Amino acid sequence: MLFFLFFSQCPDSKAQNDIASEADSLFSARKYTEAAIVYENIISDNAVSRENIFLKLAFIYENAGDYPRAIYELNNYYNLNPSDEVFEKMHKMALENKFGGYERSDLNFLLMLYQQFYLYILYFFIAIGVLIFMIMFNQNRKNLEVSKKHKILAGLYLLFLLLIINVPSNYQAAIVNKKSYIRAEPTSASPIIGFISEGNKINIFGEDEKWLKVFWKKKLVYIHKNDTWVLVN
Repeated sequence: MLFFLFFSQCPDSKAQNDIASEADSLFSARKYTEAAIVYENIISDNAVSRENIFLKLAFIYENAGDYPRAIYELNNYYNLNPSDEVFEKMHKMALENKFGGYERSDLNFLLMLYQQFYLYILYFFIAIGVLIFMIMFNQNRKNLEVSKKHKILAGLYLLFLLLIINVPSNYQAAIVNKKSYIRAEPTSASPIIGFISEGNKINIFGEDEKWLKVFWKKKLVYIHKNDTWVLVN
């Protein structure tokens, strides 16, 4: 089965890379509109370099003056390859176009550090967890009683470790792609309490069918999912 799957995937991968090469040729020839169409058709395929495509799409849309889409593509690139240089580029573009959500706030700074050093942070806490449970195992093997307090602390540490492991898959953010009205409840019947302009970045804290629960101006509100581009993790 593995043999069959491997050889059935090879032609697809080659085809996708050939299409990517075609898009790169269009990009080099400055046929940006045509290149963007091809890039967008293959961006979801793991056989191509997504980082390269996100960066080129960001250039294409910035060159065309579509700054909300440009900053969306650049943010996707940043999520895969976080760096201060890319963050500063997004911050500058946001300031020039009066987009919110890209400021060097404590939350954004912590998220940036977390994305940059996630593996190191994860390995560090896993190592501490292994050490703790090795000590408890040795105590148990030597018939030394492990106090209830230490068992509770070990259990809490395990929960903390599970949280650290699962944060990247649970954390989401999005870019607003057009003027979107916000509501207090996830329904069109809920009164409109304001709006968010296109280009603004929002952090997502939950989802209810077609509605995203977001934090905006120190409040948890709802915005329609179709009014956003959800960023790639």
